[in-house]
Amino acid sequence: MKRDLITVDVKTTSLRDAEAALRQVLGSYKNPRVVALTAIGPNWWQWSSHIQLLAAIEFDD
Repeated sequence: MKRDLITVDVKTTSLRDAEAALRQVLGSYKNPRVVALTAIGPNWWQWSSHIQLLAAIEFDD
């Protein structure tokens, strides 16, 4: 089992759009499992218009 950290930057504050973007990135991994997930603003002045997700994942070889 391998591990990786991935980031997803979404130019909206919609959590549904952020979820869709994360699922799209996870699609490139074989059987991914999200171990930890946090959302942060990429910059203070962009907080109201962006969501950046940081996910720790495990996936099969």
